[in-house]
Amino acid sequence: MADCDSVIHVINLHGDNLIGAEIGVEKGKSFCTLLQSCENIKELHGIDSWQPYADYLGQPYGEPHYVVFPVEAEINKAIAQISVKHLNVADKAQWHEMDSNQAAKLFPDEHFDFIFLDTYLTIEQIENDINVWYPKVKKGGLFIGHDWDFEPLQEIIHRFRRQHNITNKLSCFDNTYLWIKQ
Repeated sequence: MADCDSVIHVINLHGDNLIGAEIGVEKGKSFCTLLQSCENIKELHGIDSWQPYADYLGQPYGEPHYVVFPVEAEINKAIAQISVKHLNVADKAQWHEMDSNQAAKLFPDEHFDFIFLDTYLTIEQIENDINVWYPKVKKGGLFIGHDWDFEPLQEIIHRFRRQHNITNKLSCFDNTYLWIKQ
């Protein structure tokens, strides 16, 4: 299963010629699933630095949950890009190999019909990515993210929604959350 499986129907029903982004592609499982399952996607931007990293979410005492070493990061990138090529959907894929903060600067506000965030490695990155990427979603667009089971993420999302006076329904299912931007 891909992290985005539970939102495929919502994206399919969201209109035609959609422009979307996945922030945090890793091996491309969700990216490929979106491109294969949502024929209404005109363009999907895959944003990942494909650099070595340590994932600290949910771990006590400051120890990483897991670590991706340089060779593994390079392999993850190759898997993602080769998978898209062999699915015959490469014409819809746009790759951005860079930090998510840098990538956000490439796009004007209200550019995307949907965004799927799945890049969090620290609490600070959760807060930053939500603040940086939310303005990039069009009004009426879908703001989607993964790792809902992580309680600090839930707290950050609820706080963000309160601070921005977001009162429309938040849907959470299968470790994924989403709402329609108003």
